[in-house]
Amino acid sequence: MITSTQENRNLPFTQMILHDFSQSPQWSKDFTIGIVLRGHFDIHYQEELLECQPHDILFFPPFELWTITSHSKSAEVFQLRVESEYISHLCPEIINVLLKKNQVKEDLKNPVFVSLCRDFAALIANEQRRELCTPFKLLSSINHILTTVFESFGEFQKSEPKNTYMADRISATLTYISNHYTEKIGGGDLAKHLGLHPAYFS
Repeated sequence: MITSTQENRNLPFTQMILHDFSQSPQWSKDFTIGIVLRGHFDIHYQEELLECQPHDILFFPPFELWTITSHSKSAEVFQLRVESEYISHLCPEIINVLLKKNQVKEDLKNPVFVSLCRDFAALIANEQRRELCTPFKLLSSINHILTTVFESFGEFQKSEPKNTYMADRISATLTYISNHYTEKIGGGDLAKHLGLHPAYFS
């Protein structure tokens, strides 16, 4: 459940407070970054179990699936979703970078953790002020968070031709499943929605 959402006019990100999490698969077309405010929960991601506690920081690339397998009733997360188009426009090579890590545990001796916490604090503080230069300050914090994550955990992969058609189909499929996961979904339903032959889902 989302308790509050801040749409930043003309800025390429959304921020929100999340609680009462669904145990259905989660995903976003945007780059997702969150810091645990309180409570505990576990996330299943790419065959790994991420045990999360207050002040841990998490990040997931666009179109990646993760599932919250358990959580305490008090769990809350401050989440940012940065538009993938914004990231790829500024740094097109980022499409060839994979993250070696998706979690930073609370550790005041870890400079990466400290840097990310400072950026989150600056982001929240500047959002509250709403001054003339607030948009520049917000973007500065967002850009520094992204820079810290990719420089600390990014691993450059061999370039492959970009298949936007396939990416669009995957996005549409995930969206349909997310909107109808409580229903019985068959291959025929997906094929009809996407305008494809049912054999694609057999």
